[in-house]
Amino acid sequence: MRSIKYQSEDVNQNPDMNPLILDIMAQGVATLNKEGVILYCNPSFAQMVNLTPEQVTGTKFKTYIADASKDHFDTLYKESWSEPVKDEIHLNPNIAMVMPVLISTATFIQDNKALMSVILTDVSIRNRHQNELNRQTEELEKNLLRLKESEERYKLIVENVKDYSIIMLDANGNIKTWNKGAERIIGYTSNDIIGKHISIVYTPEEISRKEPERNLKMAKELGRYESGGWRVRKDGSTFFADVIISSLYDANDNFQGYAKLTRDITNRKLTEDKLKDSETQIRTIFKRAPDAVTVIDHDGIITKWNPRAEEVFGWNADEVIGQPLHEILIPERFREAHLNGMKHFLATGEGPILNKPIEIPALRKNNSEIQIELSISHYQFKKKDFFIGFLKDITKRKIAEDKLKESEERFLKIFDNSPVAMTLSEIKTNKIAYANQLFYNVFGYTAKEVIGQTSEELGLMAPEELERVTSLILNYLQEERPISELQSMTVEDTEALLIKLKQTNAMNDFEVQYTKKNGETFYALVFYETIRFGYQSYTITSYQDITDRKIAEEKVKQTSRELVLLNKELALKNKENEKRAAQLSATNQELIYHIEEKDKKDAELAAANTDLKEKEELIAHKDSILAILSHDLRSPLAGIIGAAEYLQENIEKMDPAEVKGLLGLLYEASTKELNMLDYLVEWARIKYASEVFCPEEIELGSCVKKVFDLLNESAAQNGVTLHNEVEEQITVWADRKMVLSILQNLLSNAIKHSVPCDTITVIAKKVEEEIVVEIKDTGIGMNMRTRERLFTPQLDSLSKEREGGKGAGIGLLLVKGFLEKNGGRIWVESEEGMGSSFYFTLPINKPLDEDCN
Repeated sequence: MRSIKYQSEDVNQNPDMNPLILDIMAQGVATLNKEGVILYCNPSFAQMVNLTPEQVTGTKFKTYIADASKDHFDTLYKESWSEPVKDEIHLNPNIAMVMPVLISTATFIQDNKALMSVILTDVSIRNRHQNELNRQTEELEKNLLRLKESEERYKLIVENVKDYSIIMLDANGNIKTWNKGAERIIGYTSNDIIGKHISIVYTPEEISRKEPERNLKMAKELGRYESGGWRVRKDGSTFFADVIISSLYDANDNFQGYAKLTRDITNRKLTEDKLKDSETQIRTIFKRAPDAVTVIDHDGIITKWNPRAEEVFGWNADEVIGQPLHEILIPERFREAHLNGMKHFLATGEGPILNKPIEIPALRKNNSEIQIELSISHYQFKKKDFFIGFLKDITKRKIAEDKLKESEERFLKIFDNSPVAMTLSEIKTNKIAYANQLFYNVFGYTAKEVIGQTSEELGLMAPEELERVTSLILNYLQEERPISELQSMTVEDTEALLIKLKQTNAMNDFEVQYTKKNGETFYALVFYETIRFGYQSYTITSYQDITDRKIAEEKVKQTSRELVLLNKELALKNKENEKRAAQLSATNQELIYHIEEKDKKDAELAAANTDLKEKEELIAHKDSILAILSHDLRSPLAGIIGAAEYLQENIEKMDPAEVKGLLGLLYEASTKELNMLDYLVEWARIKYASEVFCPEEIELGSCVKKVFDLLNESAAQNGVTLHNEVEEQITVWADRKMVLSILQNLLSNAIKHSVPCDTITVIAKKVEEEIVVEIKDTGIGMNMRTRERLFTPQLDSLSKEREGGKGAGIGLLLVKGFLEKNGGRIWVESEEGMGSSFYFTLPINKPLDEDCN
């Protein structure tokens, strides 16, 4: 039955309560089934009926109800299955007198069965006090009624009562009388308070809720009203009052006012509050404990299981409470030892693991094992043995310890196989804890002689050498301390000193003279390092024998002395060499002069070559222009002149349509020649007329729109659609006329090389400090040969293009020249039959060294 999860009014309010807490409660607690049979009771309940819990369990609850209360209990029992009930009944505890108790009920479901929890509070003492108070009150009320006829007698009785505040109020709640008890409890004298409203003793919160008026109203309506609450004394302090207010009427049943009886029960209230706080704290500590906590009884049954235990072991409290601990947590191979240990303690009162932290394996719900640190404490409650177990999951710590152990083993392996002698000393004691074999070989000691000794005790350094080394260390640290102070430092101060030494590099490359066991001395290069194993700090000292090096150094010193003598001889020869050097210096100065002159002439020659190259390029451009003029202009002009002569001679013989057609051809040919001349003029302007170049900040989109307006008709005639996708805010720094010419030439070429239904799109985007413009068409495209010769046309290609009606390529030369003039560049991407994309760039900002010519 101990596995049942108990609930009641208190349990519902405090979900952390469990059978252990129920066992220590002062109230009687029992669990009933539908037939009213007691399934469980705590010791307090059993004590109320003068029996043991074992004698009560399995009997009917009604057995312990006094005869006078059995009918009333039957009614309460039926109502309790619908809603919680709280009322007063009487028990018959197998003794002469009956016991009045306050019964509270609540129902719950356990294993799909409806059960009822019952809490009984012994109110016999309270009732005796209340009966006494009622008796006194009734007697007082009788006296008050009798004393209505004799005011003096009434005052005499009231004034002599000092344990109670007894006052009279008029019908409006104003104070009429004030006795000594009221003065003692509340602090006001009768002169201070008579005539004032009773609300003067209420707290501001109760006044704001109009509690004084409500209390008087209830007393008037009911005749008698009991209440309790905090009241305010004259000095501002508060006390908890138990108050009874009675309404007063005269012999003719006319309402006269109120009689108010007040008792100070602050100490009782504070005690109750402290008890509640204490219970709350215990529950909070149990619930929020960082370790798993469980409680078992003397049979090894789990009676308590906190949330951390649920997290660690995977079992919910509902699943384990009432179960044997060894079946839940103890691995099978240890269960017999666990049960024997429990029996031994119960028999002898002694146990080897009590109040001692031990490390053992434990089972989780999924049958996996974890390592825990267990600490068990024993206590007795109502002569019963209980055990509290604190269980800490140390699985991760054990893994870390194993890794640390492996790391230490690897370290010692490296330490043992080091090519230099090494020792490991405790910083706390400076005693050598470990040394490698090479150390024993070098110094001649055995492990038995070394381990547990300091280097001073072994005499590894002579006293004068130790003093020298210490002085050097103190000089590095710029501190003045005696050696005795260094030897008596704490571990923390020693570690701090070693860290400081390491930072100053004083601990490394330190030459020390050591003494072997046989008395021989040798020099070693010493290195220090600090290391921690677990919680212990150590110093690693390595000793590198530099005897051979010291011998070599001595030889070097001897050689240095010999070199000093040689240097003196060389000094004499150097004087003679200095004279020769002065002569050579004069000769060198003369050579330097001739070399500088040669460099100047080479620079002038390079500048002349550059100028000559530019002039050659200019001549080549001029030859190209003259070649085009002689070939591409003269030939068409000859045709125009011939057609004109034919027209002049035969116009009278020709019909008008024929004349009109010939004139149209002449006009078209003349227009093409005029455009050709315009290209040549613009091209020449780039090369020879830089004074007309004037860049400015311009909106690229507006320039594209202006060129579109010029070419829309030509594009429409060819069935080509133009798209302007240049954003309005894009600006460039360039010559406006040249930009318009660039766009017009490239767009005109695109239109000429497009077929009906093609599309030409202008796109612009910012790339770093320049704008990249793309003119993309879906026309006939170009092959690789055409792309490679596109911006450097030859005379023969120019003539062929002219004959094909596609233009001589002068326009692209013009575009390339204009872009270079504006600090831009041009390139093309195209595939034959897939269209072309012409790209060119223009700067966004004005160059620092550019001025408008």
